[in-house]
Amino acid sequence: MSEGAAAVRAVRALARPRRGRVSWSDRYVAGFGLAMILAVLAEPLSSALAAFGDPRDPSRAAAGIALVLLAYAGFLALARAAGPVALPAPDASWLLLSPLDRRALLGRTTRILALVCVPVGIALGVVALAVLGAPDQTVVRLAVAVALGLAASAAGMAAAVTAQASQAWDSWLQAAVAVMVVAAAAVALFGGAGRWLLAASSAPPAYGAALAAASAAVAALLVRRARAATAAMPARAVLGASTRTGHVTRAATGLDPSLLAEIAEEAHWRGRRLRSRPWPSLPAPPATAWHDWRRLARRPGRLAVLFGVAVLPALVARASGGLT
Repeated sequence: MSEGAAAVRAVRALARPRRGRVSWSDRYVAGFGLAMILAVLAEPLSSALAAFGDPRDPSRAAAGIALVLLAYAGFLALARAAGPVALPAPDASWLLLSPLDRRALLGRTTRILALVCVPVGIALGVVALAVLGAPDQTVVRLAVAVALGLAASAAGMAAAVTAQASQAWDSWLQAAVAVMVVAAAAVALFGGAGRWLLAASSAPPAYGAALAAASAAVAALLVRRARAATAAMPARAVLGASTRTGHVTRAATGLDPSLLAEIAEEAHWRGRRLRSRPWPSLPAPPATAWHDWRRLARRPGRLAVLFGVAVLPALVARASGGLT
């Protein structure tokens, strides 16, 4: 253990009271919750595994891969919006501003982010293989797909961590999300994409293993860059992420999702100067909707997201075979 990590552990041990041994009731609740999660996920996972060898339709394959790309873009956007490096309120309030080693202080958070990447990567790989199918060597192709998914999730999370510390990387991450969305739209709209994807998935597993190795190397470089970025992570960025995490936790524990919209509006307008302008002289119907048009002009991204979400049900139905 390094000196910085030892100092952080010593300060946390002094600041927090010693916890007693974990009771059997706490272990039972944790075990029961894990068993329920596995029971809920067992049926869709078994259905996906059973459908690996089925013949694929090009349109269904294109729609499924488009959904996978959209899910990965959503993962990147969510990681960027969440921070993703955050601390609990006590640590963010005073330990973050102390002279303790920044990388050691954020070590627990980065380990949690690494654990989050595991189920995300496995889900991406399994779903992608279920969409494309495995004509032969199912176990090998499944291992390659999971390796690709893990590399993609680790690379995306590492890029989000680096973007939290660097404005240039944040711009690159936004561009990557936009490219993912455009690629998903192109795959879903162009009919030849499905046939090309099915042909690529039927290639020998050695090609997939080489691609997985290259992806793992890129992910390792990004993780190394993110590890270096945590040592110089700005306190302001971590404080902002910690505040957002606290708001989300409060809304989740209070079972009030509408609180998130209120918090987002307050965060958007906090620190902004509101200018008073006269109401335009318009006829009655346009005048009543003037404030809506002004809001749309200020923040057009919401309407674009609504239009994009409206297409998702049809895309899901196409991927599942409901539409032809």
